[in-house]
Amino acid sequence: MPAEQLDAYIRTLEAACVSEPPSPDLLTCLGVAHAAKAEHATAQLAFQKAIAADPEHFFARLRYAELLLSLEQFAEAAVQVRAAAAAARNRAERAMAKRLLRQIRRAANNVRS
Repeated sequence: MPAEQLDAYIRTLEAACVSEPPSPDLLTCLGVAHAAKAEHATAQLAFQKAIAADPEHFFARLRYAELLLSLEQFAEAAVQVRAAAAAARNRAERAMAKRLLRQIRRAANNVRS
């Protein structure tokens, strides 16, 4: 997605995210968009707000774990992906969480080596 289009998408999401009650779906999308722009602190905040709005939101936790993995915050990424697995509603979601947990473990082991 071109940068201008991504910026417009972020502005639209930010405007939509001021609704009451907060939408964990919109906040998760906002976190993903900020992560795509490498705006890590802003992405983290959006994911944290999504999780606060719905602690059982699978994709908020999974995407947050992906961001934390990219930032090499392996312990917190593992916490988030385990919470995502616990919130999974079907086998596909559980499989995504298991796959991400394996990636986190491999990355953590590679850093230690």
